Amino acid sequence: MVAERKEILQGTKKEGTRVRNRNVFQDPVREQTLIRKMQEEQDREARDALICGYLWLVRSIAGRYDFPCGREELVSVGILGLIKAVDSYDSGMKNRLGTYAVRCIMNEICSYIRRQHYQCVLSLETVPGGEDAPGDRRMEYIGMTYP
Repeated sequence: MVAERKEILQGTKKEGTRVRNRNVFQDPVREQTLIRKMQEEQDREARDALICGYLWLVRSIAGRYDFPCGREELVSVGILGLIKAVDSYDSGMKNRLGTYAVRCIMNEICSYIRRQHYQCVLSLETVPGGEDAPGDRRMEYIGMTYP
């Protein structure tokens, strides 16, 4: 596991291999070094290492939602949120990148769910009871559940 972590942080980990250690950035100094390299030197490898280091967080957050499109779709949307978090993170913030990334990932997933919900609104008219049906029943009909 230590070797895997070193490969990820150094950017030598082969694509398609699975990361099992969730705490890739146990050392905040290493994380801050990568952030500084990314922001000051526009180092793409540092950016990629940060994104790869937090992919476990995306899978964890996407797993909290039960949505008809499937977990893989939510993970894809969550990765977009992670990329936005890494690109927009300000090292002057008092929070670590992981804390900031959680909010960005959740916001991106929730926005996606809202967009999908609005596309399903027209189908609510076919629910027995129509617009007067209880909210839980309408959500159940669409196939949505919330954590």
